[in-house]
Amino acid sequence: MSKARTFSRTFPVGHDSAGNKTLFVEKILNTLDINYSSISYKNWLINNNPNIDEKTINDFFDNLEQTDKTKSHTVRKGQSIKKGELVSFRVWSEKPYRSKQIKFAPDIKVNIFPVKFDDLGFVYLNDSPDYLKHDKQSILAKNDGLTNIEFMNWFFLRQKPFKGFEGQVICWDSKIEY
Repeated sequence: MSKARTFSRTFPVGHDSAGNKTLFVEKILNTLDINYSSISYKNWLINNNPNIDEKTINDFFDNLEQTDKTKSHTVRKGQSIKKGELVSFRVWSEKPYRSKQIKFAPDIKVNIFPVKFDDLGFVYLNDSPDYLKHDKQSILAKNDGLTNIEFMNWFFLRQKPFKGFEGQVICWDSKIEY
């Protein structure tokens, strides 16, 4: 059985880009090599979301935007996914936590990398005692579908004052190894 992970369609309140589109759905579909402008994708959405009315699916499909960018993983708090588990990609059909979820891609097995941000904002991967230098952190951010500034802003805004973060990188791109 897969574990659902929902993705934000817009940047959260308090983020420098608040209210702007993240294009996470499109970036994930690009990474998975799914042609999200095709009728076959629209039919896949209808067939894989039997509890969502066709108008909602059509609205979702019609509002997808073209981008050439990718999103190969997501960073989540805690340790809720194990290496090799299946993840189900979802977005809210309307208001977050108050509407049904649309499954927008096939379930996929994931790889996991532990991640930690210390209280100063330094990022550590795979339990390494060394923090990521700027160039490596920029790669982590890019693979997460964000710029380095957007990436750091995303996590620092979750806590005021920022006290650190421990979680995992949930990766669906087999070419990525940290």
